[in-house]
Amino acid sequence: MSTPAPTPKELFRFTGSSASAYSRRVGGVTTSIGAYALTLLPPLSPNAKILDNACGPGVLISTLLAQYPEARVDAVDNSADMIAVVGEMLKAEGWGDRVEAAVMDGCGLGFEEGMFDISVTNFGIALFPDAVKGAREIFRTLKAGGTAVVTSWKCVGWLPLLHEVQKAVRPTGKELFSMGGMAEWERKEKVVGVLVKGGFEEGNVRVEERESVAWADGGVEGMVGTMEENLGPMTKGWEETEKKEVPNALTKILTEQKERFLADEAGGRLGLKGFTAWIAIAKK
Repeated sequence: MSTPAPTPKELFRFTGSSASAYSRRVGGVTTSIGAYALTLLPPLSPNAKILDNACGPGVLISTLLAQYPEARVDAVDNSADMIAVVGEMLKAEGWGDRVEAAVMDGCGLGFEEGMFDISVTNFGIALFPDAVKGAREIFRTLKAGGTAVVTSWKCVGWLPLLHEVQKAVRPTGKELFSMGGMAEWERKEKVVGVLVKGGFEEGNVRVEERESVAWADGGVEGMVGTMEENLGPMTKGWEETEKKEVPNALTKILTEQKERFLADEAGGRLGLKGFTAWIAIAKK
């Protein structure tokens, strides 16, 4: 009998000390895609208001402030641990006069209707317990004429690598891991459909694809260490003896199939390939 696939929230949960380790563990892949998505947004008038929704540890805040130097940003996430990390960053960077951070559920935003010129939800909507309800909140809190950018995963680079690890360490015939509730987000129609159900007109939603890589320091050894952390939820239901074989299997696969999985960067960093995102730009 197969073990139930982890929920999207289990796969991408970063709490406690892991909240501050988010950027290292995901290798900057959500930051690079989110930063590109922001280049697709229109210019804003001075004193515009921006919502950084499901902001995580605030990986897009510096980009938002640089792109819109006169705007004010509300950064919200339902994780108190993530907002604590944001708060520390705001103090360190001196951004407290331009950014307000708060613990807030994306399915029940505590803001007035029509408050924001731009709303950014970077890889958060697929993790909401009710994505359509979250989309309705994005629409509700956006000004008429405002623009929302919503990103989600089409392909997650960890998955093909995990399949190779499974083949190496698990008995033949066991079902390969699937992304469970995340799988439906591989289709562009899912992204568009959720936004339309949330209130956006289909003709006002356009979607792009964007590829990126997740970087790790320390060569293959560093990549193996990072991947061990990230694959943890995906090995739910594995025997302990199988889990112990994962590091050696990862090392062997990444060494022998380097061209398939890895990209090089000067300075000894390696990038895990295979990440593709949907970027939806929706106008109200």
